Amino acid sequence: KESVKWIESVEALAVARSAAPNTTFISVGDREADVYDLFAMERADGVELLVRAAWNRAVAASEHRYLWETVCAAPALGSVEITVPRHPGTVAHRCTLVLRSVPVQLKPPRARNKKLPAIAMWAILATEETPPPDREPIEWMLLSTMPAFSADDAIERVHWYTCRWTIEVWHRVLKTGCRIESRQLETVERLAVALTLYSIIAWRILYATMLART
Repeated sequence: KESVKWIESVEALAVARSAAPNTTFISVGDREADVYDLFAMERADGVELLVRAAWNRAVAASEHRYLWETVCAAPALGSVEITVPRHPGTVAHRCTLVLRSVPVQLKPPRARNKKLPAIAMWAILATEETPPPDREPIEWMLLSTMPAFSADDAIERVHWYTCRWTIEVWHRVLKTGCRIESRQLETVERLAVALTLYSIIAWRILYATMLART
């Protein structure tokens, strides 16, 4: 299953955490990481999740029954301003997101509700309520194992999620600039060495580019 990669990535974070026991590691996932098995898996201490929701899952102990309706009914905590980077056909722009945050109990998928437990998470909704008329508003429903009691907590979770843009650029440098996918190596060991080396090179290129822009 494609979802296995997310579970394996969190298991890898547990190994990294053992080498840095005083550091908290956050696994940040886009909508394809909205996998119930990921939420239900056992995680090492100091390894947390932050995933953008793709599914309007059923929630327990809520009069609104479903995730989006439950969070939308909560009062706004505050707002945060972010810069959305340029994408093909668009330019970089600033926008203001209104924030809501509530604890929820996610119910397992109906076909598996006898095998999987309900999962306690925090849901943070970031919504652009006054977008310009020429584009769709931003709306992120973020699910996290880290609590978000206050506006500052919710703002921090949103900033964590925006780190994915830098990660996407790093992947593009690794694939396009370093052409890692065109390397024809005969063994897994050689590929692992090459990937480690080119990952560092891609990071240095990205870092130099960011410095040049500032």
